[in-house]
Amino acid sequence: VLPLSPSAKRERISMSHALIRGAQDLSLVEKRILSKGLAKINPMAKLATLNKQRKVVFSINDYAAQYGLSYESASKQIYDSVALLWNRTVTFNVADVLGGLTNGREWVRWVDSVEHIPNKGLIQINIAMTMLEHLTQFSEKKPFVPVQLIQSQGIRSVDTWRLMELLTAHIVRGKCEY
Repeated sequence: VLPLSPSAKRERISMSHALIRGAQDLSLVEKRILSKGLAKINPMAKLATLNKQRKVVFSINDYAAQYGLSYESASKQIYDSVALLWNRTVTFNVADVLGGLTNGREWVRWVDSVEHIPNKGLIQINIAMTMLEHLTQFSEKKPFVPVQLIQSQGIRSVDTWRLMELLTAHIVRGKCEY
């Protein structure tokens, strides 16, 4: 198991409440891969810089250290799961996105592309532009929840991870909105 760097201990993801409440349709490994990439995005970025930020790169070593895995286990997990990220979406209630009282749905892809470069031990993720509004605070109308990535280190199921996000949102807001 690889040691976690001091900078990795400070990594966090900022997510809108709509994203936390949305149906994310991810496995635990896919959630881990995405989260490691999303932690590279500056949540306070301005709209003009978002196109540059949506391409994130991290190493298999960083992933292995973050989740307490051997390099071999991390590499296998990534190899088996990274291609599946292309088809993953999050489903929002239209009321969550537009603030209205409709009962429609919106499906948004997490990524535009994913690249696994095994000979360099790297993963490159291009986050979908429509997803960035739920990951950065350039639209100050939406409440955001910061989630420390280190909190997810011992999590062994995607359901537990989602519960952690919902509880963090509850703590930040001081009320339940589901």
